[in-house]
Amino acid sequence: MDFELKEAQKAIHSKAKQFAVEHIRPRLAEMQSEDRFPAQIREAMRAFKLWGLPYPKAYGGTDDGYLSYVLALEAISEESAAIGATLSVHTMAAATIFHCGTEEQKKAFLPPLLSGEQMGSFSFTEAATGTDPVAINTVATREGDRFILNGSKMFSSNSTLDGIAIVFAKDAEREGNISAFIVPKHVAGFETGGLVNKMGLNGFETAPFALNGVIVPEENVVGGEAGRGKGFAMLLDIISIGKMGIAAQSLGMAERALAEAIDYAGHRKQLNKPLRMFPTIQALVAEMAVEIEASRYLVYHAAVLRQQGKSIGLEAAMAKLFCARSAGRVIDKAMSIHGCYAYTKEFTVERLYRDVKLGQLYEGTEEIQKIIIASKILWPDR
Repeated sequence: MDFELKEAQKAIHSKAKQFAVEHIRPRLAEMQSEDRFPAQIREAMRAFKLWGLPYPKAYGGTDDGYLSYVLALEAISEESAAIGATLSVHTMAAATIFHCGTEEQKKAFLPPLLSGEQMGSFSFTEAATGTDPVAINTVATREGDRFILNGSKMFSSNSTLDGIAIVFAKDAEREGNISAFIVPKHVAGFETGGLVNKMGLNGFETAPFALNGVIVPEENVVGGEAGRGKGFAMLLDIISIGKMGIAAQSLGMAERALAEAIDYAGHRKQLNKPLRMFPTIQALVAEMAVEIEASRYLVYHAAVLRQQGKSIGLEAAMAKLFCARSAGRVIDKAMSIHGCYAYTKEFTVERLYRDVKLGQLYEGTEEIQKIIIASKILWPDR
C-alpha cells in the first residue's frame, strides 16, 4: 500500500504541529498543575479547524479524511497526548452520529461538534463493566415520545465540557439490548462528578456522571427507531476509530521521546564525548527508530482503510496493541538514555512515561485486543 502523503495531508500535519507548538506548549505547565483542558486551546483548535477533519463540509467538517485526522493527532500528541486524547474522544462522539445517525441527527448535532462549539463524550463504561453489555446497569425506559434514562457512567472523558454525550443504555422495550442516545450535558438530571485523579494525561478531563431521570426525546435515539437495540454493534464499530486514535497518539509520543533522546545524547557528555558517540546509545536509538516506523505503517494503514469505508476492527486492534506497547518501549529507552535525569520533572520524558500507560489500558486492554485479533483471524466470517 502506498503511503506517500499528498501535499494537502502534509499541510495538515504541519498545521497541527504549528498549532501544538504555538498554543499547547505554553500551557503544558498549567495543564499539569490543574488537570484542565484550557479554553484557549479549544478556541485555537477552532481557529485551526482541527475539530472536524474527517467529516464532510456539508455538516461543518473539513472533508480531509481519516488519514489527515491521524496525522493531526500524531502531531498534536508529540506535544501533548492529553490534547490528542481530548480530540480523539470528541471524534468518537461525532463519528457515532455521522456513521450511525439519521440525516436529521447529522444536520442537527454535527455542525456544533465539528466546529468545536460543543464537545463530545462517548460513554459506555460503568463501575461494574468495561466492555460487557450484559453488565450495563443504565436503563432507558420509554414514556410516550420520550425516554427516561437512569444510571451512571465511569471514566467519561470530556463529560465536564459543555456539549453532548453519546450514552449507551439498556433499552427496556428491546429485551435489554443496548441503544445509544444523544444526551445534552446541560439537561436536568445529568450530574457530573469530580475529575478522576489520574497518573498522567493531565488536561484530559475525565469524570463520572449520573443520569437521574434524564429526559431524552425520541429523535435523540442514535439511528432513530431503526437503531434501537443496535447500540452494541455501533459501539464495536466506532470504538475501532477510537483505537486508531490511541495508536496515533502513541505514535506521536514515541516520536517525541526519540527527539528528546537524540537531543540529550547530542549535548550530554561522558568521558568528554557526546553520548551519541557510544555504541550502547546508538543501539537504543536504532531500536527506537524501528519501533516508530513500524507503528507508523500500522496507524496509516488503518486510517486509509477506514477512509475507504472499510471496517477496521482487526486493523485498529492490531494498531492499538502494537503502537501503545511500542511507545512504552520507546519511551523506556529514552529514559535509559537520560539516566537518572529522566526521573525528574525537568525533562519531557518523565511526563511521557506517565502519559503513555493509559493507551495500553483504555478502550480495551492488551489482553482484550489479543482476543479480538485472534477471533478475527481464526473465525474471519463471524
